[in-house]
Amino acid sequence: MDSAPFPTLTPDQLDRVRAAGRERSVEAGDILFREGDDAYDFHVVLDGAVNVYTDLECERPLTDEPVGPGQFLGEVGLLMGEAVYATARVERDGAVLEVPAERFRQLVEADTDLAETILGAFTARRGLVSDSASGLQMIGSRTDPDAVRIAEFSRRNYLPFRWLDLEGDSEEAARVLAEHGRTVDGLDGPVVLWGSETALDNPTLLELARTVGIGREPAPDAQADLVIVGAGPAGLAAAVYGASEGLDTVVLDEMGAGGQAGASSWIENYLGFPAGLSGTELATRATLQARKFGARFVMPHRAVALRRDRSGASTDGANAYCVELDDGVAIRARSVVLATGAHYRRLPVPDLHQYEGAGVYYAATEMEARGCADATVIVVGGGNSAGQAAMFLSTRAARVLLLIRGDDLGKSMSSYLADRVQASDDVELRTHTEVRALEGEDAGGHGALAAVTVENTQSVETETVETPALFVFIGADPCTAWLRPGQDDGALGLALDRHGFVQTGADVADLDGRVWTDGQRPTTFETSLPGVFAVGDVRAGSTKRVAGAVGEGAVTVKAVHGRLATVDTPQD
Repeated sequence: MDSAPFPTLTPDQLDRVRAAGRERSVEAGDILFREGDDAYDFHVVLDGAVNVYTDLECERPLTDEPVGPGQFLGEVGLLMGEAVYATARVERDGAVLEVPAERFRQLVEADTDLAETILGAFTARRGLVSDSASGLQMIGSRTDPDAVRIAEFSRRNYLPFRWLDLEGDSEEAARVLAEHGRTVDGLDGPVVLWGSETALDNPTLLELARTVGIGREPAPDAQADLVIVGAGPAGLAAAVYGASEGLDTVVLDEMGAGGQAGASSWIENYLGFPAGLSGTELATRATLQARKFGARFVMPHRAVALRRDRSGASTDGANAYCVELDDGVAIRARSVVLATGAHYRRLPVPDLHQYEGAGVYYAATEMEARGCADATVIVVGGGNSAGQAAMFLSTRAARVLLLIRGDDLGKSMSSYLADRVQASDDVELRTHTEVRALEGEDAGGHGALAAVTVENTQSVETETVETPALFVFIGADPCTAWLRPGQDDGALGLALDRHGFVQTGADVADLDGRVWTDGQRPTTFETSLPGVFAVGDVRAGSTKRVAGAVGEGAVTVKAVHGRLATVDTPQD
């Protein structure tokens, strides 16, 4: 999907777009869409010229040259249903072809050739917007966990985002705050700026999502053929295949697309990408693909319970379940795919929480690496995520220490990656080594991380390493607390293994003696509740690899179709 940001449509492509829209004359000075608008249409310039600006006053053009005949306007947000990040002003009289947003989405879904050209350009433009002063700006300290939370949400949702650090960008931060009637001394958490007028003081993720128009708020009576809980690789694959095969599909996630894979700086062993790609890029492409086929994304919302659907809204008995969200809304589902993944495991070190987001990280991307130049950084873990992080950080930091508890990196890391790590002059592997203590910038142990004490468990020797960053990749625990059996509030539970992962297929046992009306045994990815499936890292026995998760998400849709065809509501 790689492409120049402003390609010219071929005559044949233009004719196909023309059939979906309408032509209209425009004059110099006309505004086609404006920064901060809730939505906008797809435009192709037929005659004249249009400039795209990153400000309402039209003083900062996004590119050196205006958009001319045969070229089109818009970027990723048009397909995502997001608010507008830029302003388009006509510079020379002419004409444009206008396609309503919903009709445009249908056109992209149906026309593969157009989709390849347009989506490639849209993705490239999001990078241009992100590098400008357009989109979201946040003013806050890099040691503030609330600021880190907002930055992570923005990154996971591929939002144009600029962070003005109160320490590193202090003068500009003070100036921008003054423009919005605030001072550095008066801050109580980060300030997020949207457009030229909106300023949010330490917003919740839901407030931020509503402001920029990402995700959707579920209606009180919402229902779907397929509800997917979790938007990591497995959930996104299920969304693509479910929506493309005609299922009314809803995807839920409490943060954004990508899951743990979204935090990976570089994935080199994913099929079809010999040069590799980042977790963010993979998640963005998959999200666009799912949306193109009509999948609806509800974010940021967390699923808190799975219940029987007792509404009686379905006359055919197919609406078997309700997925209850953290705001009390429940979505009725004919089938459910659980792709909730896992939470990062934390080191058993005193005061760890004080430094999370302020030197202790569970992802290694450009955002976290910005403060690592000319410094020693520490990576803990022996799996692929740790190896990928170490190699990525070796190009940003002066020195990388990779700590593992055992003596063999190849036990849990792919051999190609283990070989690369051990051959690197910039990565020092420390075996039999564990973290024992963290130190902050001041004597009280607060503020940003300043040093880490490590111990060799064989020699029992300790060393204190000055470092601004500790990257932790020691595995994860499944996100299944809300699915445990025997909950007092009547929520449904699933069969879990002793580690809390969801059991599926031949491993499951019926929890309360119910009989499945069709007499069938669970399919490979089906849980102990018929019509409820589990895929990806949350599933017991899964490979815990990106490609495996994608495969499970894709394959399980066939089983979903099969289960829906039997209208197999469980009997009491």
